[in-house]
Amino acid sequence: MKKIIIVLVTFIFLSLLNPALADDEYRLLNVDLKAKGFTQSSYVDELKSSDIIFGPSDKFQLQLKITNGGNRNQTNIKVRQILPAFVFTDSEKEFTIPQIAAGQDYVKNIVVTVKDKSNVYQKITWNQITVSATSEIGTVGQNSLAFYTANGTYRNKVATSGATVLPNTGASTLVFGSLFAVSLLGVSLALRRAARGY
Repeated sequence: MKKIIIVLVTFIFLSLLNPALADDEYRLLNVDLKAKGFTQSSYVDELKSSDIIFGPSDKFQLQLKITNGGNRNQTNIKVRQILPAFVFTDSEKEFTIPQIAAGQDYVKNIVVTVKDKSNVYQKITWNQITVSATSEIGTVGQNSLAFYTANGTYRNKVATSGATVLPNTGASTLVFGSLFAVSLLGVSLALRRAARGY
């Protein structure tokens, strides 16, 4: 009986010394990105084309908030920004946060600048900024924010890679699409006749 009591007392003592044994460890990093143009009053999750479109040399504000939603401190959190090629920020693309305590936030305001006309597509183009945060024990959080640009001179056309573009709904697209469909129909009928021999 004496040995059982000693084992129980030892286990309780070790549990108090090691919080991981006392309760379950919960790890969570939430990354939240919000933005606003300098003419806008509040931060939003997405900058819609119906609200604001940025031109060459325009600037807007990005608010990065990383929350430690777990019950343990997160240390040496590596933050990485993934940006479109035609914007830059006043922050390092990669930096390290020494620690975010459990239940606490890290907030950083960043200014994003659109480069000059030669870097921006002429037509309205959808773009995205992504930020990821990874702690030294492997906890990962990530979030993205969308915005639109236009009025540049880069290749005088819309982007073909790295960005989604608003669809062109003009009459020329409709006519070209109809001609293409008719051509395909003619080719398929000719192939069918050749296969059947009549």
